Amino acid sequence: PSRTRRQLLTAGGLALIAGGGGLLLWRAREPAAVVQNSNGLRRIAVLPFANLSDDAGQRYFSDGLTSEIRVQLSRNAKLQIAGQTSSEQAGKKQEDGRAIARALGVDFLLDGNVQKAGDRVKIYVELTDGATGLNRWVNSWQRPLADIFAVQSEIAAAVASALSVAIGTSAATLVGGTTDVAAFDAYLQGRALYEAGIDEDSDRRALAYFERAIALDKGYAGAHAARARSLVIIGNLYADHDERVRAYDTAELAARTATTLAPDFAEGFSALGFALASGKLDVRRAREPFDRSYALAPGNADVLARYATFRTNLRDHERATEVIQRAATLDPLNARTFRSQGDIRYNAGDHAGAIVAYRKAIALSPSLAGVNASM
Repeated sequence: PSRTRRQLLTAGGLALIAGGGGLLLWRAREPAAVVQNSNGLRRIAVLPFANLSDDAGQRYFSDGLTSEIRVQLSRNAKLQIAGQTSSEQAGKKQEDGRAIARALGVDFLLDGNVQKAGDRVKIYVELTDGATGLNRWVNSWQRPLADIFAVQSEIAAAVASALSVAIGTSAATLVGGTTDVAAFDAYLQGRALYEAGIDEDSDRRALAYFERAIALDKGYAGAHAARARSLVIIGNLYADHDERVRAYDTAELAARTATTLAPDFAEGFSALGFALASGKLDVRRAREPFDRSYALAPGNADVLARYATFRTNLRDHERATEVIQRAATLDPLNARTFRSQGDIRYNAGDHAGAIVAYRKAIALSPSLAGVNASM
């Protein structure tokens, strides 16, 4: 029940590793020329990296690494990245690369596995051509855990290079990130709990992990933004009046800290808009940060969905419809995106269009909160 209420509130293989110092190994032939789609973008989906660690509890780390690589790639204006939810859903299915690429509407798939043991991490990555189902290249890394940020950047750069796209990222310049391994680990554990949305205990433990990450690195904008979102969820779902007021005030402060630390970090502005609109019900002040989040990350499906929901609450249904359609294109297997699309079309008076969107959401997730009632 708690997870259901929360969803309503938040709508908006191989383990071959290179030795000898962990140098990058190129194991495939020279990539053939890449054909761009009609808008000049390379479309790619980052599928969930498998956890090959002996401890199943390390799954949060492989999931988190997948997400961080997706974020890095999304900063390249020449790449169009499939949404997280759709990529995760497609990755769970026992289908070949061509079927997954068709389902997600992408040209390439990035897949791999992670093995974390002590202070070492091993990462295997492969890039698959969605049209042929064949690997374009296979790379692997073995590094000290302290080098995990450099590895993320190397993977993103290798993908961009293989797709003939120039990219410039480095561990020292990641927007909203950290270079503290312990802070990063705490953030990933909090993120896993937050995404699961199980109950009050898991939501409060997620908040504790985000706060631990901040204690380890006060300049970690991503952790401040995540803390803000957690505080709003806790305030909306579990808190009494006094705690709720404190939670919303603290959430706004945490989100503003994220935007100050990283002025180009879209998630920070999205978190601020969420804290103001869904927490303090201050739609007027939420407008500027939501607009800023959209301007910074027009290719991030989650940012787009939250922005579209906000625009429809302003009765700007035309803009909301345009934005949610883009989110649905990026995240075509995300039932929540289509539920939001249905809400937006309903608010705009397009009842037939709303029914189509709701039916799509139900087909993707029959138990999704609220959608059957909306139909």
